[in-house]
Amino acid sequence: MVTWQSLSEQAQQLSWRDRLLLIWQLVRSLGRRSAQVQPPKARSVLDVLQPFVGVGDGPADLSTNPAYLEGYGEPRSKLSDHLDQDHQH
Repeated sequence: MVTWQSLSEQAQQLSWRDRLLLIWQLVRSLGRRSAQVQPPKARSVLDVLQPFVGVGDGPADLSTNPAYLEGYGEPRSKLSDHLDQDHQH
């Protein structure tokens, strides 16, 4: 069995030039292997939740609720008076 220790001992017996060549070959080999491994594709929250989109029932638009549009287009003072009345009940 080949171990790091046995490889290290064999590498120490090589000339410095052969050691550099060995290191260069290892780096190239690892580079090719890492290039073959594709990282997982980044997914957005919408991608993750896509199976659940449209599952629930509800209004297609908030404007279908008349209370939601109550006070729309009125000056802010009237709108805040209306909201204050709602909180008093």
